[in-house]
Amino acid sequence: MWLNSIYEEMSAIKLEDFIEPSTEVGSNDHVAGTMSNELKKLYTLMEKSRNEGRKNIEKIENIFSLLLDSLKFDIGQASKKLLTLYDIFGVSLRDEFNLWDKDSVGVRKGFAVVWTEENKEPDKEPESKCKEEEKCDGNCEECISPLAPIIMSLNKAGSLKKKSEGKRRF
Repeated sequence: MWLNSIYEEMSAIKLEDFIEPSTEVGSNDHVAGTMSNELKKLYTLMEKSRNEGRKNIEKIENIFSLLLDSLKFDIGQASKKLLTLYDIFGVSLRDEFNLWDKDSVGVRKGFAVVWTEENKEPDKEPESKCKEEEKCDGNCEECISPLAPIIMSLNKAGSLKKKSEGKRRF
């Protein structure tokens, strides 16, 4: 079962393999604590998954039209697994730090776990990868998933059912 493989992959991650969040703690962030090693492993696994997805997208862009039919299943599966990892990580963060009543929970450099007050101005605008930035509210698939350009192409072609997802937050 796929969930068992998550634990196996996490067990193989060593302290020196941890991928640390790159976003600094901001002035509107409230540090709730520092991630445990298990959460660091889960975060590292999630980031490795995201990086693999990005690499695959770069490869696919060059040969997309030739391989579309054979990749539909793999792309949908990878996207669902990544979204599930996000959900598992988010629930794990909220559970370990009792942040269930916070709207925006995140991770920062030094493996800091934070919750952010949404009603204050952020330190800086997050980088948007959305091609429709002026019209986008941040909830489009392109802003949510690193596999979004492929998924959006498949959706336009009618190959995948469009899944309504909110903005990905932990």
